[in-house]
Amino acid sequence: MAHHMDDKAGDGLEDNAHEDIATCASATIKVFVKMGKTRPIFEELPVRQLSETTYKLLASPGVALNLAKGDIIEIVDQHKAPVVLKRGGNFCIQI
Repeated sequence: MAHHMDDKAGDGLEDNAHEDIATCASATIKVFVKMGKTRPIFEELPVRQLSETTYKLLASPGVALNLAKGDIIEIVDQHKAPVVLKRGGNFCIQI
């Protein structure tokens, strides 16, 4: 189970700091988690697509590591972990 904690509130950035899944036109992407015994394992996450390969995460992942809600990520290779281009200011702790 993932717990999401806001690291900042009202930081004045150009996008809405309280943006959530219900208020955005969103899509989902499959993020690479790890290679299983016979095939790759992915986690489906809600996102706002920013370009062909970049996305803003609308929720923290449950199993994918090093990501949190609000991060802007790029997926260059479906079978590799996404690259974090900009941190969203949140932490995601998996327990």
